[in-house]
Amino acid sequence: MVYEIKSYRQLGGIQKELESARNQLQILKTATAQRERGLNKLAELENKGVSLNVVYELSRVLDLQKIAKELSARTDPWSNINNISVSVIQ
Repeated sequence: MVYEIKSYRQLGGIQKELESARNQLQILKTATAQRERGLNKLAELENKGVSLNVVYELSRVLDLQKIAKELSARTDPWSNINNISVSVIQ
């Protein structure tokens, strides 16, 4: 019975470690996807004739994260779903 209790505790610890590893993997996947999107955007800009030096200089002046968030809100029809108010006509 003592062996069973030890085994059960070890299994619980392994399950916690596995869950933690899964969470870390998800974070890495998210970060990798964000980085890939950023690199794709840089490649698009470069194809349109914008040099990386210009992008770098602009990034020092502009809040690119804020601009990216605003642009995604403009292009994502579901981004403002919480801001929509529905009027009921009686």
